[in-house]
Amino acid sequence: MTKDSKVDYTFTASERLKHRKLIETLFQNGKAFSVFPFKVVYSIVDKSNTENTFVRMGCVVPKRNKKRAVDRNLIKRKLKEAWRLQKHILIPDIPEHKELHVFFIYIGKEIPNFSIIAASVSKIIIKLQSITTKVSL
Repeated sequence: MTKDSKVDYTFTASERLKHRKLIETLFQNGKAFSVFPFKVVYSIVDKSNTENTFVRMGCVVPKRNKKRAVDRNLIKRKLKEAWRLQKHILIPDIPEHKELHVFFIYIGKEIPNFSIIAASVSKIIIKLQSITTKVSL
C-alpha cells in the first residue's frame, strides 16, 4: 500500500513481522506501553526493503495465559482482523524511508469479544500516531 493510494484493507505477508532477527531487534531496542488486554512493543526503524510497507505487525498469545491452541489462535485471528481494518489510519503519519514495527502481546486471561479487541487496537493506533508524529517533527 502506498501512502497516496486509497484505503487498503489487506494484511499481506510483507506486513507481518515474522523474521527472528527483526523481532529480536525490536525487543532489544523497542519501547513498550500497555492498553489492556495488550502490551505493545514498537520501534521506528529505517526501511529494510524495497516493498511499499510502512507498518509491520506481529502478535503472540502466551501459552501460560491460554492453554488451548484453539483459544490462542482465536485471539490472534481477532487481533489481526482488528488491525487489518484500522491500520490505514496510522500509515500517513509514518515518516518517509521509515518503517514502524509493532508487536502485540496478549496479557488478558479471558477470551475477549471482537469489539473489545477493536477498541483496544483503536486506542493503540491513536497512541502510535502521536508517537510517529513526534518522530517526523
